[in-house]
Amino acid sequence: MRIAIWIGILLLSGAAFAAKPGDTSGEDFEAFSKEICRKENSFKSGFDSRLYGACLKSMLRSINKVESLNSQYRESFYVDYSYPFCYLWGHEGGLPNINSISFCLEEEVAAIGELRDYSQKFGFDKVLSISQRSLANQRSWAKARNQVRSELGPLN
Repeated sequence: MRIAIWIGILLLSGAAFAAKPGDTSGEDFEAFSKEICRKENSFKSGFDSRLYGACLKSMLRSINKVESLNSQYRESFYVDYSYPFCYLWGHEGGLPNINSISFCLEEEVAAIGELRDYSQKFGFDKVLSISQRSLANQRSWAKARNQVRSELGPLN
């Protein structure tokens, strides 16, 4: 319950980014991925179809992972902060790189769990204060977690 209040307070403290889960379809991500893989595997000596295939396979796994995370997490920490932050962070050459977005989202989700652990050990208000400052500047739960780690030390 307290974590829901905490996230609500943080959401009221600043505007969220525009991108939301579902704004970009799996088909769109696949098209972007094909373009990224094509660019990454085109060389002066020619096109490497083997590397292209491996790149695309990795991207398709990431699309499935992101779609799974989007359906699993509907809380505002994910919808209003994590997904928009990772969507912007994962852009490469003007295209959203789904591998980068997937990695970022997994980090963001893990960070929320760790922040919950910190709030149990060091106190809700203390962790909330540090997280609010970090989120206001950097818009990322993983970066907020890193700031909490820096200021409060390790969990163990």
